[in-house]
Amino acid sequence: MNKVAIAFICDDNYVVPTVVAITSLIENKQKVTYYDIFIIASELTEEHIQLF
Repeated sequence: MNKVAIAFICDDNYVVPTVVAITSLIENKQKVTYYDIFIIASELTEEHIQLF
């Protein structure tokens, strides 16, 4: 098992690119890879919070 910690920092302007990056990580990972994903965010709209 490969465990990888990943941190993203974003505000309301970078939610969509962050979601795309996380989606890509998950869809392209190998079966033996696991991610601990941490998101540090500030000033997000409720709509963007729902994307996560």
